[in-house]
Amino acid sequence: MWRKDATRLARLIVVATLISLTVDGTAAGSCSSAKLCCQGRDSGCVIQKESPNAIIESPRDKPCYCDHACLKLADCCDDFKETCGVVDCVVSEWSPWTPCDNGCGSGTQRRSRVIEIEEKNGGKHCPHLDQERTCRSFQKCHAGIRSQSHVKSVTLLEIFPSDGNSTDVRIKDRIVDKRGSCIPFTITWSSRGCGKFLELLSEGLYISI
Repeated sequence: MWRKDATRLARLIVVATLISLTVDGTAAGSCSSAKLCCQGRDSGCVIQKESPNAIIESPRDKPCYCDHACLKLADCCDDFKETCGVVDCVVSEWSPWTPCDNGCGSGTQRRSRVIEIEEKNGGKHCPHLDQERTCRSFQKCHAGIRSQSHVKSVTLLEIFPSDGNSTDVRIKDRIVDKRGSCIPFTITWSSRGCGKFLELLSEGLYISI
């Protein structure tokens, strides 16, 4: 009889010990239970899960911290953010890209997003809210510039001098308005020869051909 009682008592002791270790381990790894929440970096704001002289057998046995530096060092206790009110920044999804701001040539497109939750107490900073990218569009190249560019082309052909012996094979272009692509150009440099015969060819002039 006494052997059975001794066995039962031993089992109860083992169960009680396991429960005690579990509770202590949970409390020891909790900033809330330890009532710790330190600003900046504080090496004393640590929770030692095991005895300092104990052999660490798994990552769960390592000490954890309840100071804000643990966010960068990645050694926070599991409940640090919740206990110390750390909130990461949250942003919305990107908006659609805007149309290209230049309807004939190179331009810029933009998109943005907004902050939904501000960062608090050392949480993750908000990322960039605006983005830009280059774009090209030719949707408006044919609108309102064909007649003007054609006149300039005719003027170029008429004003440039000829040596009297050569034949301008592009004369037919003066009469026939060919339907094709339209390419914008900006004159960045004009030689003296061009300026001598045609004042329209000045630097900065924007033409479409």
